[in-house]
Amino acid sequence: MMKDRRMTALRTALVYMLAGALWIIATDSLLSLLADDIKITSWISIVKGLVFVVVSAVIVYILVHNLLKRMMALEMELLQTSSETEGSKKEAASSYEQLLAMRKKLYDMAYFDQLTGLRNQMSLQEDIRKLIGSKGRFAMIYMDIDNFKYVNDTLGHQFGNLVLKGICNKLAGLMDENCDMYRLAGDKFIVICRDIGGILDIEQFALRILKSFKDAVVVESKPFYHTVSIGVSMYPEHGETMVDLIKCAEIALFKAKESGKNRIVIYRESMVSSIHEWVDTERYLRNALEKNEFELYFQPQYGVEKGEITGFEALIRWRNDEMGFVMPSRFLKVAEDTNMITAIGEWVLRNACIFLKRLQQEGFGDRIVSVNVSKMQILQNDFVDSVMEIAEIADIDPRNLEIEVSEAILIEYYDMVAEKLNTLKKHGIRIAIDNFGRGYSALNYLRKLPITTVKIDKTFSDIITLGEDSRILTDFMIKIARSAKLQIVGDGVESREQFDYLCQNGCHRLQGYYLSRPLPEWDALRQLQEAAADAERE
Repeated sequence: MMKDRRMTALRTALVYMLAGALWIIATDSLLSLLADDIKITSWISIVKGLVFVVVSAVIVYILVHNLLKRMMALEMELLQTSSETEGSKKEAASSYEQLLAMRKKLYDMAYFDQLTGLRNQMSLQEDIRKLIGSKGRFAMIYMDIDNFKYVNDTLGHQFGNLVLKGICNKLAGLMDENCDMYRLAGDKFIVICRDIGGILDIEQFALRILKSFKDAVVVESKPFYHTVSIGVSMYPEHGETMVDLIKCAEIALFKAKESGKNRIVIYRESMVSSIHEWVDTERYLRNALEKNEFELYFQPQYGVEKGEITGFEALIRWRNDEMGFVMPSRFLKVAEDTNMITAIGEWVLRNACIFLKRLQQEGFGDRIVSVNVSKMQILQNDFVDSVMEIAEIADIDPRNLEIEVSEAILIEYYDMVAEKLNTLKKHGIRIAIDNFGRGYSALNYLRKLPITTVKIDKTFSDIITLGEDSRILTDFMIKIARSAKLQIVGDGVESREQFDYLCQNGCHRLQGYYLSRPLPEWDALRQLQEAAADAERE
């Protein structure tokens, strides 16, 4: 490049020198031929010189002008190139920052839960792999929020997410330095505790989590109370892979829920058999309705004032070809955990109403039939419509239908069920509190809720036989119910002593094995017919 410039400059100089020399030689030769006078020659030489200077100036001007023009063009090109280079640098810097931001976003999406901000399952896999590689002892705490699905079912998933965030904030505040929390899915969480001393340390930490749920989670000025069930597995005692540890912790969690929820269970090998039993029950239960394997039994309720059967409680029974007779305490819990309880509950209500219609047709139209409803069933948005539709199709008098609601549901979901129960009562349907007295906080709701009946918990029938001191509690429960002017049903009557005591102390109806076991429909109807025939003969 530099050599080309030198050659161009040299050529320009040589051209100018040659042109100048030729000008001088040509003009001087011409002048010597044309002019003899010295003065004229001198004057012409001056003019010739001036012309040469002018021509030279013009030539220099043109050369310099073109040179400057080219230099200016090059300078503009350089400035533009520089500007473009600067822009490219900024664009490259911006692109790099965007790349870093996108990389972080992708990392967060891969390793963190987007709703709660907690580490997720992929992060759990990475961390456990590192912990197992380090050969350090650690514990896996598997947590599940009890009955959280009812929040989503009744208030919607958007509101449920707000409650879940509040619970996560509560749990995050309990973590020690050696603990990391992960959201596995839904309302399930795992805590990994590193460098643990022993089982006792883990139990104390898990107990702290359990107790923290006594305080409400407040969302949009509304308090929500929950409990948590916890299963624990240990490395390396219960497994040497993440899959084994989660499986063992999940089995322990299942045992905690099966035992009544709101508790801590540490894995033992003996728990595996109960899981297999649960799986078998769930598998056969899914087809039980289609195969018509359910049937209703009816346990008579003795009317103290009339001295005869004045009602029945409808109780479901299940007979399966493979499993035989399955106790309700076994399969109803599985039905609740798998969301099958709503369909089963509707089946019970429908067939109980059909039985009630038959009673009316047989001349026993004043008898009451009580039907238990599950938590999931009553929390359904269309619960009231469903009950009224079934009663209307069966063509029964709604005043003879009694809906039994567990005391625990009234305590935990008062705001959600009060209006529904009030609507049913306005349509004439009776409302009974089942297991009354098991949770003393229910006493506060007796005058608020549209209750017509209380069913004293079996515990207060059992303690009648223990002596006068124990009977004080039974008396207290009965007096509370009578002060609220409610019908009282004494449940779990299994002896003459219990029967006489409850009759004398103000119960209106009694129910239990002393009076009758649950009966098939035909047998329950036969008892009414035989009692009516005996009354006519007398």
